[in-house]
Amino acid sequence: RFQAINLNACGIVVFLINRKGEMYTKLVDYDTFGGTPFYKFYYGPPQKIDLPVTHPKAMHIPRRLPLPDWMKQPAIEGELTKEISIILTGKGPYARELRVRGRDVLGRYGYFYKNIMSSKWMFRETGQTFEDSKLLSSLKIEKTPIEDMIFEALDLKENITKLGIKKLEIPDFHFSCSPLTLKITLEKKSFSVKIHAVDSWSYEKLKDPELDDTHFKRMKGTLEIPNHILQSKDPSVKKVVDDLLRPYYLKTFSLAIVASQRILKIQGDSKNRLALTFKRRGLDSRTQFFRKSTQSSSLKLNSMDSILKTIDKNYEHKKFLDLKRKNMEKRLKRTILFHKGVRLFRKTLYPLNQRVRSHYTPMELGNVLGNITDHGYVLKTTALLADRSSVDLSHDDYLESIKILEKRICQYFYTHLKKKGIKNYFQKTPLKQRKLFGKRVSYLNKCTSLKQ
Repeated sequence: RFQAINLNACGIVVFLINRKGEMYTKLVDYDTFGGTPFYKFYYGPPQKIDLPVTHPKAMHIPRRLPLPDWMKQPAIEGELTKEISIILTGKGPYARELRVRGRDVLGRYGYFYKNIMSSKWMFRETGQTFEDSKLLSSLKIEKTPIEDMIFEALDLKENITKLGIKKLEIPDFHFSCSPLTLKITLEKKSFSVKIHAVDSWSYEKLKDPELDDTHFKRMKGTLEIPNHILQSKDPSVKKVVDDLLRPYYLKTFSLAIVASQRILKIQGDSKNRLALTFKRRGLDSRTQFFRKSTQSSSLKLNSMDSILKTIDKNYEHKKFLDLKRKNMEKRLKRTILFHKGVRLFRKTLYPLNQRVRSHYTPMELGNVLGNITDHGYVLKTTALLADRSSVDLSHDDYLESIKILEKRICQYFYTHLKKKGIKNYFQKTPLKQRKLFGKRVSYLNKCTSLKQ
């Protein structure tokens, strides 16, 4: 909800500032936060590492998650601009100097600076002046609205209901903000657990599901159970924990998660096969991509528009939706072939790699193939869940959108006939039809089945 007006980064550390002069830093990039399949990760207490970070094999030592949260930097006494920078001063993630251009309480021009972990800012005068218009506003800054989505589980299976579970919901889902909360409601009580989620890598170029709900966000999930729940003596809570949750407790990336604006799915890799489908609460089903796209104002006839040009626009949009649907099906086929290839690659080369490793020196680079294998289940499952769901959930929406476009094309076609005073169009010879409508004849022939 923080509205930054400037950002600067140095390596894996990000530095933000807002219009009020509030500042935050965070250590994060694709390799460290868990998204890449080329490293190993774990959740839980810190592990002692004897190797120096410069050792080649250290690149393949499991990395601890989750990363530390955003760190708020202390306020500065003085007048600030939005001009910020973060500078490397040595080795390690905390060898960083933060700088903010501004004017101190004595009216001197320069910049404030400090080490990222220091609690006190210092000032260095430069004499380089700037206009007062560059100073940050001291007005109260409102945060952006909460954009969390509420999801409720559909059709709980017998292995869930027999544990006394009446309802499962995720009240705080956001595509980019982890962790999410899984709220479990029993007969007379409820409790919550956390699911940490990071991006699940994909070889496909995907669109933002917030903009296009035919695409799903793919995530690797890890379950964390609070100690008081994990050690609960309550029989009803203990039964759910032992029979459903404990197999996933801090088991890194054991949950495959995919989510669109409408549907969220969670599938576990344990033998009890946790498989849940959630539906977003309060979302009108008519907001689906295909039908929503048919409501574009450019496809509707306005008083000054050319009827024939509007018919053409609707037909071109129909071709676009046809192509999009076919591409979704092709994407699913490519996903299946890709993971079949990965399985074959792993099956043939992994044993060979294990045998060859014994001949490496202590400076070996580590088992990259083994790292990828650790992510194998969740990468494959999120890919197939996402692409199959895209195809399945868009089916009715796609068919309905095509009906809408075809009906609209024919309505405009009859409007044009009426405007021209033509009453017996379908009795005319094909030659005369083409003279009236040219290339459109092929897609207007369907209109004979509709009433004028």
